[in-house]
Amino acid sequence: MIGLISLGGLALGTSPASASNPTGSVAPSAPAALTAPAQIDQAPGVPHKFKVASAAFSTVKRGYALGTAKCAEGRCDVLITTADGGKSWEQRSVPDKNIRYGIPPHLYAVGGESSDSGDLYLTNTKWLYASHDGGQTWHRVAMADTGSGVRVGPMAFSSTRFYAIVGDGTLNDGQTRLYQGAVGNDHLHPAAGVQTSGNGVATDGGWDVIANGKYVAVALGRIFVNSAYWTSSDGSTFTQADPPCTDEQMTSLGSVSASRVDALCSYNPGTGHEFKDLEVSTDGGPFQANGSVPDLGLTVDYVATAPNENTVTAVSGASIAYRNQGAVWDTPMFISEALPFQDLHYVDSMHGYVTWGGPKHLDSGVYRTTDGGKTWAPLDLGTPAPVHS
Repeated sequence: MIGLISLGGLALGTSPASASNPTGSVAPSAPAALTAPAQIDQAPGVPHKFKVASAAFSTVKRGYALGTAKCAEGRCDVLITTADGGKSWEQRSVPDKNIRYGIPPHLYAVGGESSDSGDLYLTNTKWLYASHDGGQTWHRVAMADTGSGVRVGPMAFSSTRFYAIVGDGTLNDGQTRLYQGAVGNDHLHPAAGVQTSGNGVATDGGWDVIANGKYVAVALGRIFVNSAYWTSSDGSTFTQADPPCTDEQMTSLGSVSASRVDALCSYNPGTGHEFKDLEVSTDGGPFQANGSVPDLGLTVDYVATAPNENTVTAVSGASIAYRNQGAVWDTPMFISEALPFQDLHYVDSMHGYVTWGGPKHLDSGVYRTTDGGKTWAPLDLGTPAPVHS
């Protein structure tokens, strides 16, 4: 069933390889023999009955979408890419791996405002793969010094460095750490001293990491147990500081720069509601309160596109995107069909993307903003995602 979307004014919000199982080239599954598309409204190259699970853009023009499509075997895993901002698409390969969609996979693309490196990362928390040729071939990523129960959490990238929050062990006896490595080298190692006790990724996601050039911020923790925070000004060595959120709050990081870090603290979830407080640190100082997001909806993702301009996605009885400009909040996207958002990201201050729904749901789509989150519209991916009313 297609929900109605209302657009208002402004918008927002592995089993990885171990040392004994070194990284190696993984034979990608050959592109599936897909059925011919029916005459429906979709961009050229989009497979018939394509349902997107995760999407990532590295530039305004270059993007990737992972999902399933109709094939002779029923439905097959498919990766497609665009070089013209979604006007047309072509098929790439997927790892030779049965991608299950009960735990939504996350696709990441390394890039910037104008450069696409062809570096992709794909995980569903239990495994992590990388491609360095735009999805033509895939490799398993190795992580040093991991035990059992490995879970991969949020990831972030600069043009040269790769960061991932990784938990291993059990909730009580494990650990949550920041792993780092060079983009293009599929070996990650723990960042010295950046860790908390317990496998927080297995329960709460482990918190968040964000990178911007050589500046990195990371928050680790477990709800009601611990919360810790570090920053780096060179992309490799980290200094601990007071965290933006308490142990009773989940931390999302929205931006990092030489002079500013934005964070969102979400807490006291109820039926379709959750408190969401913004915090800001300037010039390396302690975090200070910086307003609140409307409490309707449970927090999904958060991005700060400019000082005091934020995008937050949330879900309650509907799928919601909030955006503010200072103290004024608007709801530019409100979809009555309450399917999950994920993958909220911006390639610059104006162009952002978010995935909605997926193969396990009736509907799916990728929405794009070209005006900093003030308005959103779906890409033509064949599945009739909700459009503005």
